[in-house]
Amino acid sequence: MLNKVLKQFQSDGLKSSLIRGGLASIAIKVSGLSFSLLTAIILARTLGPEQYGVYSYVLAIVSVLAIPAMFGLPSLIVRETAKAEVKQEWGLMRGLWSWANRITASLSLLIALTAAVVLWLNRDSFSQIQFLTFAWGIAFIPLSALAALRGASLRGLRKVIQGQLPEQVLKPLLFIVALVVVSLLGNNKLTAVSAMMFNALSAGVAFLFGAWLLSTEKPEQLKKNSKEYNKKAWIASVGPLAMIGGLDVLVTQTDVIMLGIFRTAEEVGVYRVAAQGAMLAAIGISATNMVIAPYISKFAHSNDIVNLEKVAKQSARISFLVAFSATLVFAVFGKEVIALVFGEIYVNAYLPLVLLAIGQTVHAGLGAGGSVLNMSGYEKGTLITLVLAAICNVVLNWFFIPLWGILGAAWATLLSIIFRKIVLWFLVYKYLKIDSSALGLSLNKNIT
Repeated sequence: MLNKVLKQFQSDGLKSSLIRGGLASIAIKVSGLSFSLLTAIILARTLGPEQYGVYSYVLAIVSVLAIPAMFGLPSLIVRETAKAEVKQEWGLMRGLWSWANRITASLSLLIALTAAVVLWLNRDSFSQIQFLTFAWGIAFIPLSALAALRGASLRGLRKVIQGQLPEQVLKPLLFIVALVVVSLLGNNKLTAVSAMMFNALSAGVAFLFGAWLLSTEKPEQLKKNSKEYNKKAWIASVGPLAMIGGLDVLVTQTDVIMLGIFRTAEEVGVYRVAAQGAMLAAIGISATNMVIAPYISKFAHSNDIVNLEKVAKQSARISFLVAFSATLVFAVFGKEVIALVFGEIYVNAYLPLVLLAIGQTVHAGLGAGGSVLNMSGYEKGTLITLVLAAICNVVLNWFFIPLWGILGAAWATLLSIIFRKIVLWFLVYKYLKIDSSALGLSLNKNIT
């Protein structure tokens, strides 16, 4: 049995490649999530609910501000890089990377400067801690946008580990080191401002490391080919992808932002603990999505429907197993875990944590519908779904949060996830005639 497993792991087939890539990606995700959770624990315990709420709220706002700067280009880069590699169109790959980086650099700097001006003009509306935390948070806009492009380039080349390493491992590790050093020195109490400052500095170092990684991993053929551009096709695709990427981030941040509008900073801090915990259930989703994206693009553009469904089905099963296991642990031991890890003051995060974890289990079980549609050229279907899901999310949060606070935000998020994933699954089945869920109930007898 062991020899059979080893042979399967070492072979060159699709399943073996996905297993190796998936395990490596999950290892990176586990490491990154471990560091992120450790960071959340340190911040939650040292800042307290109020300042941790300020920090979380600013981070959510900055994430939304970075949406227009990325302009949907990361998804386009993954898809077009994978396609260019298959067709050996090295000039187009080089031109795409150059064009995307110029656009993102310009947009991100413009948005950051605009945000800084707006913040300064409205400085009297913020406390000193809020103002300075926002000021440091603005630095994330160009860093996160450009880092997303670099990671997308590496993932398009199927360098999944290198594409995740800077942001998933190095950045949180540097952040933790900075927090620990400050705590050990004991001269200054950690605040939301200093926490955001250290986070921004860590992101800057990780960005430089990621840029070096890309320079070492990019194909040698890029140097031998002049830049070629297909701007008309790229612009036609990037519009829907920009809205998809933006709506995807907006949907994930709506609950935190609307909690900050309707409720107190303390409640935002408690809810953030629940959201951080639910990330454990989502680890399989994010890890497998990064692995399968270039494979989906490759199989879709070569019309290999059999392998396309195999990839979707196998990734959904892995993601569902991880999400269901985490949700079960949270449901049984959630209160004890929260009290032990974050402190008794955050124990009210238990029910939101369970609801958010259930949402991630549904997300995983119905498969990577959005990725399949985007990488197959049906991004408009994803766009329409996300528009409807975003509206649903905002409306539900608008009604639920004033009534039930953090529990209302969790219910709104859960229901909007269920709605979005059912629609995406249906569209994948409609356009590609495949079942992207963990069940894999295919009508194609060649798919097992």
